[in-house]
Amino acid sequence: QRNQQSDEKFVRNQYFYLGRVDETGRDAAGLLHRLGGAMARLGERRERALELATANLRGLDPEAPLLRGYSLVRIVRTGGFLRDPSDVTPGDALDIRVRDGRVSAIIADGGTATKERK
Repeated sequence: QRNQQSDEKFVRNQYFYLGRVDETGRDAAGLLHRLGGAMARLGERRERALELATANLRGLDPEAPLLRGYSLVRIVRTGGFLRDPSDVTPGDALDIRVRDGRVSAIIADGGTATKERK
């Protein structure tokens, strides 16, 4: 009698623990599924952030305007970009960079520096 009760209790405990193991396994599977979704969303957000950063860097490329038909003009004497007509004096050499190459120029004697009015 006592062994039979003990055996029945043992079997009930085994079913209880098997049920708990099964429930825990389902919980773990659910958590893994949620984790996979969260990782995918994180990857997508990081990919979008990288694309945005890449686009921002392209916009900062000083050569990008060359592709649109502009030029970059450097003053040979200073090595800096020509930003204002008053930056040069007669006789200054310029290095003008365009999309497909370079052109050299010299500021003519007697030329005057003028600014466009906006």
